[in-house]
Amino acid sequence: MTKKVSKRFQALLEKVEDRPYEPLEALTLLKDTATAKFSESVEAHIRLGIDPKYTDQQLRTTVILPKGTGQNIRSGYCPR
Repeated sequence: MTKKVSKRFQALLEKVEDRPYEPLEALTLLKDTATAKFSESVEAHIRLGIDPKYTDQQLRTTVILPKGTGQNIRSGYCPR
C-alpha cells in the first residue's frame, strides 16, 4: 500500500536531485524548500576522510544545546 503524497510535497521533491550538494548550494535549497509552519530541523552527513584509529586524526568536540539537557538543576546539591 503506497502512501499518498501531497501536491506541495511533490512540488518540493521535483526541486531536489539525488546527488551530493555543495554546502552553499545545499543551504540555498533548504531555504527554498522550507514551507512548514514550524521551525524545521536539518541533519547533515559529512564524510571527513579521517581514520579514528590514529590519535592525530581523532575528532572530538562539544556542543551546547539550545535548551540544555532538559534536566532541572537543584539548588543545594553539591557532588563530592
